[in-house]
Amino acid sequence: MTEDDGWGTHILMLRPALVLAAKAAWIVRPARSEERVSRSLGVLLNDQRRGARAMRNAVSQGAISEFEQVASKFDRSSSNLANLVPLASVDPLGDEKLIRELGSDVNSYYGIDDALSHMQLLWNASSSLAHGETWFPLLSGGLQRRPFAEILTAQSFDAVCSGINTTSLRILQLATTPPAQLHPSTAT
Repeated sequence: MTEDDGWGTHILMLRPALVLAAKAAWIVRPARSEERVSRSLGVLLNDQRRGARAMRNAVSQGAISEFEQVASKFDRSSSNLANLVPLASVDPLGDEKLIRELGSDVNSYYGIDDALSHMQLLWNASSSLAHGETWFPLLSGGLQRRPFAEILTAQSFDAVCSGINTTSLRILQLATTPPAQLHPSTAT
């Protein structure tokens, strides 16, 4: 994945990991379990709504009718999930805001200042590539291109790994800390 194919594919491949780490960090950030559940529910319901909408759009544009059955499955799953969880869902923030928050988490955890800028660079670069822009091969000419691509790759990989690490540590803390210590105001 870290090999530079000249087109930035390796940068594009880091995008889903960055977004998922940012969503996970947002879900586990609150101390109150009810708020974490509401956020998780919001992420899941939003995902299923988008899937149902995509399937219905495909059918309306001439795709096979079986896609409607998939959309209906998403609808039923969303309904079941919403009925199963007795809390209101919280819609997730936009991906870019979630990534900025994750970058701030990493900066705070490691006592550094550059994780946020590295995550934003990865987000901007991968967004450009995902939207079909071709500036990566023109990053610089000749012999200078390789160092730029390597720096961007190293920074991007480090940023994603750091985001996954800090989020994993938060999950571990939540899993090993008694609830009364997470929010002492409810302790008896």
